Amino acid sequence: MTVDEIRERLEAMSTEEVRENYETGAGIRTSSNLTAILDRYRDLAGREAIAEVEARRGGTGDSNEGRRLRHLHEALILNLEGYRLRELNDRLNQLEATLTVKVNGETLPYRELQGRTHAAQDRDRRRAYHRAWLAATAGSLLPLHRERIRLARQVATDLGHPDYVEFVARSSGIDLDRLRDRVVPILERTAEPQRELMTEALRRTTNIELDDAESHDASAILRGAAFDHRFPAGGEAPLARELVERGLGLDLTAGGRIRLDLEPRPNKSPRAFCAPVRVPDEIYLVTKPSGGLQDYSAFFHELGHALHFAHTDPAHPVEYRRFGDNSVTEGFAVLMDGILRERAWAERHLGNDLERYLEHAALRDLWMYRRYAAKLDYELEFWRAPESAIESAAKRYVAHLGAAALIPVDGERYLADIDLHFYAARYLRAWLFAALLRSRLRADFGEAWFGSRRAGRFLRELWSYGQKYDAEELARELGADGLGAEPLIDEVEALVR
Repeated sequence: MTVDEIRERLEAMSTEEVRENYETGAGIRTSSNLTAILDRYRDLAGREAIAEVEARRGGTGDSNEGRRLRHLHEALILNLEGYRLRELNDRLNQLEATLTVKVNGETLPYRELQGRTHAAQDRDRRRAYHRAWLAATAGSLLPLHRERIRLARQVATDLGHPDYVEFVARSSGIDLDRLRDRVVPILERTAEPQRELMTEALRRTTNIELDDAESHDASAILRGAAFDHRFPAGGEAPLARELVERGLGLDLTAGGRIRLDLEPRPNKSPRAFCAPVRVPDEIYLVTKPSGGLQDYSAFFHELGHALHFAHTDPAHPVEYRRFGDNSVTEGFAVLMDGILRERAWAERHLGNDLERYLEHAALRDLWMYRRYAAKLDYELEFWRAPESAIESAAKRYVAHLGAAALIPVDGERYLADIDLHFYAARYLRAWLFAALLRSRLRADFGEAWFGSRRAGRFLRELWSYGQKYDAEELARELGADGLGAEPLIDEVEALVR
């Protein structure tokens, strides 16, 4: 297979995969054919395709061609990992979809337990749902998660890497240790503000003290139920239209390229998602509106992805439209859902709930930043430890994540909480990039930048690059030396003043 044939087949496979995910996630179909799709393109999961791209990379002096081949190489690595794990992932998904758990005499689907936990006002009921979910995770699902880890390690060693960390760092181009060192100051400088915010939120929401809190209590304070009346069901799309069209001066559907799937099908995913079937021409933004702050935040996050993909230059090669550094599209998603936590936006929509809402926004953001900084640290240590040390990793998970959360975390999740290929790093880089971009938008267009048509034109130009440039390169495009933590740390400190 030539490199051009690899490119063509990768794009065809990606289109089929994303369409399959869209149709099953949107409840249009109940069965998935992902394994069959991967089997049809098994030639893309072989060493030969990777070797062909590696050979071409070694012989090119063209910087643009080199960038394309780097993106293509990573896409093949990710595809090979996904292919090797395809049967296991099918078993995991099937088990999660069919597993039922008995709680207080009621038999419930496993996948419903987290939602029940988040929604439960009564603490005893919330604890019961959460413990049942943990028991099923540690019992029925843990062996499959252990096998997932084993197979991922095997992929790394089969490709000649000493460990999974080096495998991901080489294929992604991300210096994971350097990233960890960049975000460690977030943990160091936010512990006390986080403690104060959590203490107040727990007292107000659950009437308990921080020292008495359990892991499930976090869901009660992070959900923001007190503000749900400000975010009614079905209001997500009209609010998005107001922001994107009246504010930024852009078309919410990008000339019909973004299709809003709002139909309430029975088997539709309860959480919004974006499915870029053909970039930039066929992008689905799928939601099953239920109302509430979390629902709106998820919708706007996926809207950021949709706007990015739909405005990608159609003349770009597939590597820039489809692949590249996902920190970039995650950064645009973070930027859009962050609008709902901007003071300038909240002042117009939250009325007398304003200050409490902004406190909640600060708590939610700090929680996420701290959790993912600790998660990256834990995962680096986990993957570098020998496979024989896997059983002791639960204690390290509890120590790392518990120190960041300031309340106990559940050791039962020590394997299930690991995202392969260090996707936690993509989120951290996305937050760093989004903070830098937000700083630039505020400086150029004002605190209410989301109401500026000039800001809309500026974003449309950035979106047009697709994922040609990685987050580090875009940071330099925005005038920074690189993807530093200072803008995010400045934001964090402003939140808690």
